[in-house]
Amino acid sequence: MRSHLDLAAEDLAVNVLVGECLKRFGLEPANKPNTSFFGPTSLLERRYGLLDQKRAADYGYWMPAPATDGGQKEISADETIVTYGVVDADDSGSPDDSSSAPASFKGKPIPEEGCIGEAQRTLSGDENMTSAVYGEHIAWANDLQVKSFFESRSEPKVHAAEAKWSSCMKDHGYSFPADVFAAVNSLEKARERPRAGSAETELAVADTGCRRTSDVAALWYEADARYQAAETARNAAKWADSTRFARTVRSNVASVLEKHRIGAPFLPAIRGDMDWSPPSS
Repeated sequence: MRSHLDLAAEDLAVNVLVGECLKRFGLEPANKPNTSFFGPTSLLERRYGLLDQKRAADYGYWMPAPATDGGQKEISADETIVTYGVVDADDSGSPDDSSSAPASFKGKPIPEEGCIGEAQRTLSGDENMTSAVYGEHIAWANDLQVKSFFESRSEPKVHAAEAKWSSCMKDHGYSFPADVFAAVNSLEKARERPRAGSAETELAVADTGCRRTSDVAALWYEADARYQAAETARNAAKWADSTRFARTVRSNVASVLEKHRIGAPFLPAIRGDMDWSPPSS
């Protein structure tokens, strides 16, 4: 599966290409591409919950704070038209499906599906690619990793490990059901700032320790891997298509980032080939 860093690099490359496109129309993008990265660097880093006890002691359940970018500015109507190839957008800034598609902006033809569509065609290497098809190429693999997460959790060994985690947490003075996300979920309503207090770090340290003694992550991963391996074997053609497409996009993303001299953490992580095999057990 593609890592969070892979996906962030793709979004960054799209934003860079959109910015170039807007400038051809005499528009300066309201927001510069964000070249900082905030999040897990792999799909497995927090797939089964927080596992790093040192990070738990330092940050609780938070990721280390990212560099501030000053917030996102609202894009203008002109930028919306050229970016998405539509006249109107919804409250989030995304194109409204009911919008009309203008043919030009100040006398210049707008690319099909706007600068976003042009960027996706560049990354896909297919000049006839539509945004809908672009998404479909990777949707199957993305859906698989979500489905396998829940299906594998239902296996008896994983259930037993979660029960063992719950018992371990009780030994540390915490009462939670057999659900390894119960601890972090108990904090959600109370968290008002991206900084963990002592109560949270103590809980997170106990949580990560109990995940280790229960072996829940390893057992869940094994079940997850078996499910994915079976599904990819059963759907070999779809898996091969997703793999080919992802490799092409990844290579073109690297080319865009190299051209614009955007390096760490993105480029070193995605330059070269990717392992798109399902995890083996």
